[in-house]
Amino acid sequence: TLPRLLSAPSLENKHAKLVSCGARHSAILT
Repeated sequence: TLPRLLSAPSLENKHAKLVSCGARHSAILT
């Protein structure tokens, strides 16, 4: 259960970072 608890938040953080980066790139491009 520990690996799952540790990996789930990290994946969410990575996804959040990717989304934020994508939003920034799209904002800069437009």
